[in-house]
Amino acid sequence: DELIGLDPLLATWIISAFAAVGALFAPHLSATMPSPKFQFVLGNILCGFGLIFAAIPSIPALGINDTVRKVLVAIALSFYMVLYPPLSGPGSFLTCIRLWQPKFIPLGMSCGSMLLNMWSFLGATIFPIMVQGISGGPDEDQKVGMSYSLLILGILSLVSAISVQLFARMY
Repeated sequence: DELIGLDPLLATWIISAFAAVGALFAPHLSATMPSPKFQFVLGNILCGFGLIFAAIPSIPALGINDTVRKVLVAIALSFYMVLYPPLSGPGSFLTCIRLWQPKFIPLGMSCGSMLLNMWSFLGATIFPIMVQGISGGPDEDQKVGMSYSLLILGILSLVSAISVQLFARMY
């Protein structure tokens, strides 16, 4: 709501609708991708750029008009929300399955799922603290912290994609 100027409940509904639209394409995209690794890497690159492009307009030093900023951020976040469910979401699980030799798949998937859930928990816990800390406290402009936090997450997404592309060996 801080970034795009919407009521939080309405923003949640809109985000959920975009995610649902993206999820409708997940089975088809998963079936047509050359490999799970490609799906994961492509998804993380596109979603990473979506987060980076959502962050850039809110950086105060750029001085972008508030209406233009809100439109640009809304487009970039929509791009991210439509692409995550069919690409990065299932791609992470499909890639995780292929990382392990067949006899280790149950243990590997269990560990991978545990790490993914731990990352989600940490993200949900640390993200608001990070936003507020980068902003300079609860009374400061939270758009600043949000933009830099999204920038960091976008960069981490790109690093993840590059790391998997360069170092992950599929079975």
